[in-house]
Amino acid sequence: MIRSLLLFVLALLVVGALALDHYVPGVVTRGTGPDGSVLHPLPPPFPGKQMVRYVLIGADDRPGLPGRSDTLMVLWVNPTIPRAAILSIPRDLYVDIPGHRANKINHAYSYGKATLTRRTVEDLLDEEMDGTITVNLQGFVKAVDVLGGVVIDVEDYEGKGRGMNYDCPQDGLVIHLKPGRQRLNGYKAMGYVRYRLSNIPGCGSTDFQRAERQQKFLRAMVAQKLKPGNLRQLWRAGLEVWKCVQGTLTLREALDLARCLQAMGPEGLKTFTVPALDDHRHGAYYAIVDQDKFPQTLQEIRAHLAGEQRVLVTPRAEVLNASGRPGMAAAAAEKLKAAGFDVTRVGNATSYGHTRTVVLYRGDSKNIAERATKILGCGVLEYDDSGPTPADQPHIQVNVGLDFAADS
Repeated sequence: MIRSLLLFVLALLVVGALALDHYVPGVVTRGTGPDGSVLHPLPPPFPGKQMVRYVLIGADDRPGLPGRSDTLMVLWVNPTIPRAAILSIPRDLYVDIPGHRANKINHAYSYGKATLTRRTVEDLLDEEMDGTITVNLQGFVKAVDVLGGVVIDVEDYEGKGRGMNYDCPQDGLVIHLKPGRQRLNGYKAMGYVRYRLSNIPGCGSTDFQRAERQQKFLRAMVAQKLKPGNLRQLWRAGLEVWKCVQGTLTLREALDLARCLQAMGPEGLKTFTVPALDDHRHGAYYAIVDQDKFPQTLQEIRAHLAGEQRVLVTPRAEVLNASGRPGMAAAAAEKLKAAGFDVTRVGNATSYGHTRTVVLYRGDSKNIAERATKILGCGVLEYDDSGPTPADQPHIQVNVGLDFAADS
């Protein structure tokens, strides 16, 4: 899903850039020099570079008010393989902001816009970035409107048919959504993806649930709108997004990014999140970097970008009995445990009588899934594109079928 989403966003950026640069489909009015054009072959993406890094900022900018980064990610691309990685940074992450006291990382944008946000991210990662890409949230609103809205099933977060309600004028959020399947226009869609309250008892808000809603919405947006028949709408939406883009991204770089991502298989782009712990200070919520896990996350990113296939962490598996025969899941789990797997759950599948064992995997966990089938002596692989694997969740789900020989 993340790969489709990134391709979708870049597609909007590219078509908008092409339009603004006076390209017309099938005709080149300028730009036919040695840098290439739509009628001339382009050189390899990012020629001469082994790695490119961008800070991606979804900004909440409004006239007369200090903006904040509502969404913050880092994108690495190794154009030589190609491979890419995205690191999501929680907006409430407590960090040192250069020239200011420690605070939530989204305040860096308020203090010094994209420049200070980039410096703060560089200090966090101890790594220099190549540039920034900032998209104002108004571009999101306009793009959704141009695309004719998106149909989504709104959750009843507040219960008893109240749906989702949140009024915060200083943040520009006035959200009143009834539950149920409906078409959201741009403004309502922005409210849906930015709604901050949680339905978890005792928790006022959570970035994790908001991220799940954003992924759900963007999956629907990609499925409904990224179609050949919507080319004219996509073009217009790209223009609106490009008008709201600031930073160092050039047309050439947007094209190179799109080309790299298009050349990747589903495992070429891996997503990560800064591991964090909950904390409350002075009556406010903060996310604190988990210093025990963060170095491992950065190690996994570097290994993925280098094309390494080795397992850097203990593989985690969920084992479910889909055969209907008692004890099959437990027997499979014991085999995986003996081979070094951390089996997080053993239980029953939602249906029985399946003849084949199916191993579901997400992200870059195909090598773990293949290893599981060799240990079990059976099984077929299926890719689950529902999103990245959270740090505390299993890499694979093994649905044990009748082909598994428990006594072998």
